[in-house]
Amino acid sequence: MPPMRRRILVAVLAAVPFWLGACTTPAPPRPVYPPITFEDQTPIRLDVSEVTVMLKYQAPGTSPNVDHLMPARLSDAAQRWPADRLVAAGAGFRVEFAILDASVVAVPLKTSTGLTGLVTKDQSERYDAKVAVEMRIVDTLGRVVASARAEAVRSRSVREDVTLSERDQAWYEMAKDIMGELDKQLEQTVKTVLFPYLL
Repeated sequence: MPPMRRRILVAVLAAVPFWLGACTTPAPPRPVYPPITFEDQTPIRLDVSEVTVMLKYQAPGTSPNVDHLMPARLSDAAQRWPADRLVAAGAGFRVEFAILDASVVAVPLKTSTGLTGLVTKDQSERYDAKVAVEMRIVDTLGRVVASARAEAVRSRSVREDVTLSERDQAWYEMAKDIMGELDKQLEQTVKTVLFPYLL
């Protein structure tokens, strides 16, 4: 090959990676969601000296669990609840707030096949969320004098063509929904079961 043609060929080949890189469109940044809080709710004053929070649930970090991938983790929101809503305004007794479950599990759904599958977009995955907590009133000797539990579950499915941003939005909405339900249950539980310790 003549030197001139060889130089032209080398120049063209050197430009190919740059040209291919210029044609790839970077994925849009995924939105950042604010933490789920309960600061807008009325604080619950209790005749206790302190509130301790114990996270007993440990996320597996592997499939089928997806709670570790969510933009607002249920375990974080559950830990915020006693911080935002409970006020230790007494002496002696204490509250132990234990988070027993804060899981979200992905469940594959059956989708259409053949020609039907080519023209339809089915719900391809369902996310099952569960939050369970326990509140215990403990005296100065370490004895449990009262206890109550609350639990909330929610499910949300997404289409097979869902984007990462749309999936994050679905997860966030589900997390807010389930924590709103847990908030209502806990407030009612405190007023009905733990009412002797209300101030």
